[in-house]
Amino acid sequence: MASPHQATKLKVMEMLNHINKREWHMSTRHLRNKEKWFQSYFWEFGTYELTTRMSSCDSFEDFPVPATSVTQEGTAAPDAPPGLSPDQATRVWERHPPRCEQLVQRKLGLLNFVGELELGADLLCPLFLVASVDNNEKVAKRVCIDCISGAGSTTRLKQAGMEFSVWIFKHAVDRQLKVMAPLILSGVIKLLTGSSPVKEMLLPNRCELFCYQAIGQLAQRAPHLFSGSTEMVIRLFEALKVEAVSTRSNIQEALASLTGAFKDCSSEVAAELEALLLKHVKAEEDEARFCSVLWASRWNSFTHTPSRYLCMLGAADTKLDIREMAQQGLVPPKNEKTGAADAAYPSLKQMLDYIYQQQDRIRSPAPIGEQILLFPSKTYVAMIEFLKKCFEAERKDMLVVLRVKSHCQ
Repeated sequence: MASPHQATKLKVMEMLNHINKREWHMSTRHLRNKEKWFQSYFWEFGTYELTTRMSSCDSFEDFPVPATSVTQEGTAAPDAPPGLSPDQATRVWERHPPRCEQLVQRKLGLLNFVGELELGADLLCPLFLVASVDNNEKVAKRVCIDCISGAGSTTRLKQAGMEFSVWIFKHAVDRQLKVMAPLILSGVIKLLTGSSPVKEMLLPNRCELFCYQAIGQLAQRAPHLFSGSTEMVIRLFEALKVEAVSTRSNIQEALASLTGAFKDCSSEVAAELEALLLKHVKAEEDEARFCSVLWASRWNSFTHTPSRYLCMLGAADTKLDIREMAQQGLVPPKNEKTGAADAAYPSLKQMLDYIYQQQDRIRSPAPIGEQILLFPSKTYVAMIEFLKKCFEAERKDMLVVLRVKSHCQ
């Protein structure tokens, strides 16, 4: 396959195809000898000498093989193929499995060989899936990195590499994922941002889909890779504004998966997230507003005042699904067994202070004749209803305290 001539490469593929089909008119033993001899040249001398010898053959059956003698039924004792030393011939004909190092080199050689064939993704993906279950993480990692951002990668290989990465992030055990995930993620980010040196055109839609699926899978399996920075969250929110509509659902799923990664984030990261969500709850894109309210509903505890404020704003959205999600975010989660509320309401004072902080004019009475509301009417309704529940929850707690004190006296 190292030959610059396309006709030579096609001849190699034709010979390999004959090996795979195992021509029916050849005996199994005869074919086995031809195949092993063919493999000996492939592994020991490379493709150039092999294709040179093949150039004069019309079919696999015409390929010259050494004479063999049958010592017992089903067992052939071949002479050493021409050009091979006795040690090399032993390695070709031996029945014992190769050492680990030899096996790795052969697997890598096969992957490099297939990479030169410019096959379609439908043919490459099964091979990659087989490589993914290999116990050697080095091979799988190299396949992904080379396909996604390798110097000789093509658009088809990028797409196949991304599909393979999604499969790895979903099925790899934790030990394997710990080794491979950071490097593969860096390649995914380069592919999305266009900083990869091999990006020669805009990515096809299908490749972008796999990129966002990979991020979503990794957010669930290795959330620690994202929790220290809001960079990925910012990147995905911005993508909702510029990517094609057909891609945005995958971005939304990736953003939804990231909520769990920031449950216990630092106060600095939490502050950045709050500002980010407040910005996008007012965005023009429906998908951005949806994800902002989704984060407010899932990200933090029910006592988190910024999240409840975001839900109040979402309650006045023009889209029904966003309004419904915002309303759900203003109702405390219930215990699955008892059905009772499983979370406390925020402090009334803290909730009011946060609302004042976001809109300080609400402290002062509106001028006579003022017709512009500080908030949409539906937000006012949601705000008042929620503040009433905060007051009632504190009132109940206070009554319990008073009863305990009076009982103690």
